[in-house]
Amino acid sequence: SGPVEENNLVVPEASYTVGWSHGVEKVGDDFDIGKGSFYANPLYDDYVAIDGVREELVSVETDRSDTKLPKGLVFENLLKDNPAFFASNIWPTDVTDGRLEKLEPTFKQMGVFARNICIKVAEAIDGYVSTVSPNYKGKVGNVLSQSRYCKGRLLHYFSMNDIKKMKNAQTNTETEMKINEAVADWCGWHNDHGSLTALIPAMYLDPSGEVVDCPDPKSGLYVMSKSGVLKHVTLPPRSMAVQVGETTQIHTGGLVQATPHCVRGCHNQDSVHITRETFAVFFEPEFHGDMEIHAEGRSLDETQTQEAEKFLPPSVKTLRSRWKPGMSFGEFSEATFSAFH
Repeated sequence: SGPVEENNLVVPEASYTVGWSHGVEKVGDDFDIGKGSFYANPLYDDYVAIDGVREELVSVETDRSDTKLPKGLVFENLLKDNPAFFASNIWPTDVTDGRLEKLEPTFKQMGVFARNICIKVAEAIDGYVSTVSPNYKGKVGNVLSQSRYCKGRLLHYFSMNDIKKMKNAQTNTETEMKINEAVADWCGWHNDHGSLTALIPAMYLDPSGEVVDCPDPKSGLYVMSKSGVLKHVTLPPRSMAVQVGETTQIHTGGLVQATPHCVRGCHNQDSVHITRETFAVFFEPEFHGDMEIHAEGRSLDETQTQEAEKFLPPSVKTLRSRWKPGMSFGEFSEATFSAFH
């Protein structure tokens, strides 16, 4: 945390959605202290500085709100009211030791690569939806190929020993952690709220920083199927996984469902000092992107059925608690951030 603070990489006024974030996100009733994150948009350092974006934002916001305010004030209010969405990237400034000099270019390169893969996945999803809803116009692919907004997230999962120390420091007692049999102790159960998420295979590090094979075969990513079946997902080297988010679930009227997922820590005797490192990129619409059902004939109830809700893990907030037709993606994002922070 020392080097992070010295580089001014903690940005609470942006709801910790750029730079470093740790222990501020809630999953269920507890703050998620098992992982730390570094966020940035790998496509653009300053989204609102892109040619034409300011004018687009002001025009749509003026139409939606029917405001008579001057355009400059509309823009200022939009940025002030939505810092989590519009904050510019922040990168380490002290890279003299050589450890961080490749962070920014590698982060951006990997983000662009992930986007190209996810565009192909989005097109495949659209192809499937169009077989059920013939008038469907390829919404997911349009979002992935046209949106200039996305969020990359480097994740550091603290060792089980470090997590125990942090929990004991919070309670100021030597309590025994009740996580040995838990599945969701490195990252709690949740759905991603965007369109698609690219996931890079994890690296595991020993206390000296050397890469090691995962020493606990039960550790890693878990997903919950639509029928409530728990599945352990392992990614082979040089592969990429793509998870469906809630925005795609909405746009397809529930024909494609978001994937509840969590991460289980390393628990066997030889692995409690091991950390996990990975990279995810969240692809999503721009701020005023619509959150309507684009699959003709699909109803609100079909988008997330009450039967499907029965199989959501308890900490996964239902769509009906955060989304309603007529919302923009920015409004849906704010409702989601409020539910988890």
